[in-house]
Amino acid sequence: MKPSSSGKTPIENGHLKKQAVLSAFKNCANVTRACEIADIARATFYGWLKEDPEFKTAYEAAREEAVQVLEDEAIKRATIGGSDTLLIFLLKAARPQKYRDYVRQEVTGPNGAGLVPTRVEIVCVPAPDSGTG
Repeated sequence: MKPSSSGKTPIENGHLKKQAVLSAFKNCANVTRACEIADIARATFYGWLKEDPEFKTAYEAAREEAVQVLEDEAIKRATIGGSDTLLIFLLKAARPQKYRDYVRQEVTGPNGAGLVPTRVEIVCVPAPDSGTG
């Protein structure tokens, strides 16, 4: 982890547990599991994330590393393991303009007209005569 503006890393700013949880997160990409490995409560993790800007920055970097590990594994499984599903997801992510699910919905009135009426007519109809009178 690189030092902050104060010259200290998140470890030096408080807790060895911060380094432990970030290191675990890089390997598992799961906050709950990383907290279990580092033996801290999830609430502690999220408290650090909220209150410690240096920890947040270090977490964002760790998250990028974790995502890269997941992507590398997905590529390996898609190509070597032959997972069509993973291959599809990787293509959609890499070239969304070409491989994304594309749905176009248009909602119109009759003959392509808009749905908002342009004119409202009020028609008054006399009540039927009840025959008494």
